[in-house]
Amino acid sequence: VLLYRCRFNGEACFTNEFLSFDSSLYGRCFTFNAKMKNLPNDGIRYSHLYGGKGELILEFYIHRHQYVP
Repeated sequence: VLLYRCRFNGEACFTNEFLSFDSSLYGRCFTFNAKMKNLPNDGIRYSHLYGGKGELILEFYIHRHQYVP
């Protein structure tokens, strides 16, 4: 699992809240907070929710041999 932890304005977010797509320039890409039919409120999280500023914090697990300084 690459995504270790996700938080939006201090509240947990989950992998099902990301849409993936392939880019010929960047490879596999992900969009957070996209409009999705399978989530409540269409999956949209507004910046003022939970009293925050729209802060998204992502923590990833990366194998040492994959790390690029």
